[in-house]
Amino acid sequence: MFKYLKKKLIDMGFLCHTPKSALSCQDKKDIKQYGLIHFTFSENINEISKNGVMPGKEYLYRKEKNLCWFYINYPKEYEKNLGIVKSKGKRSGVDCYIVIKDFSEEQLNNMRIRKESDNAVVHIGTLKTSNMKGMMLKDK
Repeated sequence: MFKYLKKKLIDMGFLCHTPKSALSCQDKKDIKQYGLIHFTFSENINEISKNGVMPGKEYLYRKEKNLCWFYINYPKEYEKNLGIVKSKGKRSGVDCYIVIKDFSEEQLNNMRIRKESDNAVVHIGTLKTSNMKGMMLKDK
């Protein structure tokens, strides 16, 4: 009973909301291969291309203050991850995404992953690389 309740609370985002697990060797390999995907709004594309993905000014918990949120860009997970993002308040209107690749080891070490539910990845602070490509959702 407790395991079932814990899983439900995790799935609903009440437990383990902020990713805490360091990336495994496999996670790092997958991120290097597939990149990260960040869903956003088209009016942010130029700013992100220029300055990188910056932490949001609004956050649920104080410990999320300096985090940028992503998913590993697994092709088979795209629709599921887009659905998660679009199910959350203001983010329901996202109309584009950025695929980010070519990370330094320091950047990878500055990431955490939420293994308990949806494999969301956070980077502490602004994330910018030389390989960032913005796309409209309709182009996928």
